Amino acid sequence: MTDQAARVVPAGWYDDPASPERVRWWNGLTWTEHVTAKPTRPVLVDDQAQRSAASTTEASNVTTLTRRQLRESGGFDDDGRAAASAAASSVAAEEAPAGAVTSAAEQDEAARREQEIAHARRLEQRFGVGTADIPTIDDRELDESYRGHRAEPFRHQEQAAEPRPRRVSTATAGSALLVWTPVIAALVALVAGYVYVYLEPNPLLLAAPAVAYLLGILFAFADARTLRRRGLTPANPLWALGTPLAYLIARRMRVPGTAPLLGFLLLALLLPAAAAAAVLGGAANGVTTALDVQQQLRAELVDGGRASSVTCPMVLESTAPGTVYECDVTLPDGSPDVVYVGIGDAPGTFSYAFKVH
Repeated sequence: MTDQAARVVPAGWYDDPASPERVRWWNGLTWTEHVTAKPTRPVLVDDQAQRSAASTTEASNVTTLTRRQLRESGGFDDDGRAAASAAASSVAAEEAPAGAVTSAAEQDEAARREQEIAHARRLEQRFGVGTADIPTIDDRELDESYRGHRAEPFRHQEQAAEPRPRRVSTATAGSALLVWTPVIAALVALVAGYVYVYLEPNPLLLAAPAVAYLLGILFAFADARTLRRRGLTPANPLWALGTPLAYLIARRMRVPGTAPLLGFLLLALLLPAAAAAAVLGGAANGVTTALDVQQQLRAELVDGGRASSVTCPMVLESTAPGTVYECDVTLPDGSPDVVYVGIGDAPGTFSYAFKVH
């Protein structure tokens, strides 16, 4: 810091770098606009110039103080400008030779230039762009109040930013299972029908659709419980006592999300439509014909006492007239046998015969 201050050239008249016939006023920091003809005798630095140089050197030493020291001593004003540098520049302007400043306008211009120099010094020390000829302020100790003043707008912004509300998902495992209740009901009905027609015509199998009904109520309670854990107010799961559709409608009125309701309606309409299209289009002929044959053979053979059980294929590969396929039969004594079934020429007709041993 002392070496930097020692390299500052005192203010005074020196040879003009632009013209050897003139001298230009050096204010201790930079060349000014004041020039005059070069005197015939050497220009001596009088007592007044020496005092000006001492004032400039003192101002340069002041700039090496820390911000905290300058603020405590009143060196910085509210705008953060170096008052000590401005004072030094005003003293230099007052003690300059008579020919240096000749009007109030030139004095104002000189003061403005001094303020620009002080501002340049602040920029240099703030952004780390130092020079060897201009001493910079030691910035190792930042003023806490100045640092807090700069960080205050950011704290206001952080306080003003409100946290976004967290979006709670209404999709649950219970609601997904409720969507598939039409499919579950259809599968339960198919299994019960197969057991009743092909294996054992037990009247209890007619209550199989109640299984899907009870599952729908269970799914509704599971869905309501999950939604309640997430802080939502679900519909009463007892709505499922009507149908799963009734619960899903009530659910939509209490919580957002229409996907479960739309999915249920889509499957509930698609399954009957697909079955009707298969029957009308002839794709279900292999199933309906096999079912008809199974029922008639059971009525004639099992109910007639000629066999204890009969099992035919559930789906026929072909229903064309003359097609022959086999059905497995268990005789009353427990021995297995085979019945050959032939499709007749008229729709819905067939003939059968036991295998010849």
